[in-house]
Amino acid sequence: MQDGSDAGTQRFPERPSVRNFLFSMPYIHPAIIFRKRALDAVGGYSTLERCSRCEDYDLLLRLYEKGFVGANIQKPLFAYTLPAGGKTTRNFRDRINEMKTRFVRFRALGLMPGAFAYAIKPMAVWLMPSGLLAVMKSARRRCHGGA
Repeated sequence: MQDGSDAGTQRFPERPSVRNFLFSMPYIHPAIIFRKRALDAVGGYSTLERCSRCEDYDLLLRLYEKGFVGANIQKPLFAYTLPAGGKTTRNFRDRINEMKTRFVRFRALGLMPGAFAYAIKPMAVWLMPSGLLAVMKSARRRCHGGA
């Protein structure tokens, strides 16, 4: 709902597994805290071109590759709104980058070829009519405890 109102409550698994990354990011990025030794172990955020606009997704998957795991606090930590008239700014190149990152990371985690459909998801989302995408996102929020 991008009309300037409250974005609702998002609920994520308390202890996300690597499989929770297949469909989407199982963490809310602004609320993530890292241990320095974990970031150092994976070299921090990537500057590779294919990671542009999906650096956080790549970083978290690399942490899981090295055996680090995270947790989600199960109570809301902050509130935010999506601006009225706001629309995703992810363009075709961003979707290609996310797809490449998913292929590389899912392969490194031993999830391929079974995760192929999830690896191409960014492109499928980009090709989807915006009205249909909005309906699907709304249904997903209702199914997963969001407002």
